[in-house]
Amino acid sequence: MESYKSRFDVWLDRLKKGAKIVAIPVAAWWAFTRFSEGEKPSLEYRAEVQGELHWYEHSPSDCLAEYKVTLKNIGKTSFDLTKANLRAWTFDDIGPFKGVRYINPRLLVEGKTPIVNEEIKDDLLGIMPPM
Repeated sequence: MESYKSRFDVWLDRLKKGAKIVAIPVAAWWAFTRFSEGEKPSLEYRAEVQGELHWYEHSPSDCLAEYKVTLKNIGKTSFDLTKANLRAWTFDDIGPFKGVRYINPRLLVEGKTPIVNEEIKDDLLGIMPPM
């Protein structure tokens, strides 16, 4: 009877070790796929940019534009903003229309030279920590 019990214990011990050997790579695969599908995309750089444009009368024939930009890091990781450009164009009159109409800004500026094309080198640049 004792030999039967010891054989059973040996068989059970081998089965337990085999299950552990299989479980470790399966658990690693499961953790990697959960990270790849869930956490990894949330670590990508994500920014929210908001702009406000205000017009002021400077003279009867001229006006002054004030443009404010707010940049927020809405991701989980910091990023370094190393370059920012401000460009502005004048547009031809797009004419009167009724109702709502979509105007594609890329088509309006295509082939035109900007009247303002400046690199921003002050407060906007630097490390952007998450909000």
